[in-house]
Amino acid sequence: MLRERTGPQRVTNVELFFDLVYVFAVTQLSHYLLTNHSVGGALRAALLLTIVWLLWVYTTWVTNRPRRPTAAQPPPGRPG
Repeated sequence: MLRERTGPQRVTNVELFFDLVYVFAVTQLSHYLLTNHSVGGALRAALLLTIVWLLWVYTTWVTNRPRRPTAAQPPPGRPG
């Protein structure tokens, strides 16, 4: 799932799938909030939305971090 940092970046199918999963989770939370008209329901929905948002942030951070160079692939700017 990690990308190479050379050339233009394109969105992969895995990234689109994860985005779709998170959009589905947010719509389910909004439906939950529509059926639970109370302060407790709003707090529960806010807590779950925060958890979903943090999962999305960490997923994008992990999948977009640069790869570590291996012995066969020297770091950029260093002669091979």
